[in-house]
Amino acid sequence: MSVLVAIVLVTLVPSSAAPLDLQDNRLSAGYRARLLDAGQLLVGFCHSTNVDPTDVLSRAEVANPTLVAFVQFLHDTRKPLWLATHAVLCVQTANRMMKGSLRPAWDSIASWRLTVPVKSRVPMDVNIMKALFYFALTQAFWYEPSRKRIWLGFAICLRAGFFALLRPKEWFSLQRKFVKTPFGSGTLLSGARVAVITVLDAKNRAFLGRLQVRIIRDPGTISWLSWYVSSMPPCDFLWPFSQQTFCACLETALQFFDLCHLNLSPASLRAGGGRLGC
Repeated sequence: MSVLVAIVLVTLVPSSAAPLDLQDNRLSAGYRARLLDAGQLLVGFCHSTNVDPTDVLSRAEVANPTLVAFVQFLHDTRKPLWLATHAVLCVQTANRMMKGSLRPAWDSIASWRLTVPVKSRVPMDVNIMKALFYFALTQAFWYEPSRKRIWLGFAICLRAGFFALLRPKEWFSLQRKFVKTPFGSGTLLSGARVAVITVLDAKNRAFLGRLQVRIIRDPGTISWLSWYVSSMPPCDFLWPFSQQTFCACLETALQFFDLCHLNLSPASLRAGGGRLGC
């Protein structure tokens, strides 16, 4: 194992038995995994080009040309842009003194980013969302009662994801204990006609806070959500299935209304709710 890989592993993968390290703990598990994937590719590239990975970590005059060549290699071999970005971040994370010294490498990434076609999320119209919601209910109660749990979860996910402006990852990891509604034991909101969803470790947690709340004011969504979670144990997930299952339900519903050409996705819920001003 190269020195760079060893240092990166020690830096990015803290021992579970060790006391909490405030420096290491600032990185999420998913982010660590991406840094390691990119870092290991970079080490392989260093070996193939006869560059000492230790020098890449410790000397900016070696790191910059190596990273520039590595970014160019990833671009030419049609690898995803995130690998290039996280390779540079991996070096900066393993050696914090490198931050601010890798401008040429970042310039290559900026140049690559400008060539990537812009693809915005397609917002879902509120009427389309409601049509898909009612389709899911008919599937749950009439046409596919054997999959009632899936279709009901999909229906509630549509409404709550739309009006609470939830990202797909936030909904798929949401547990019952983070949902407060006007009804139900232990969840009374002093008669307020709103539902409150707590989001942990949101995407923008670095500047808006690790703990965030989303408020739902739509009466119909509040009623359906209150009913849906009323008998759930605190640690149950509101969507206990895979993201692929949700996407399959969405595709089935869109096909029924002949709307597949709109290219709607789970991310369209937040985009649609934001456009509506929820």
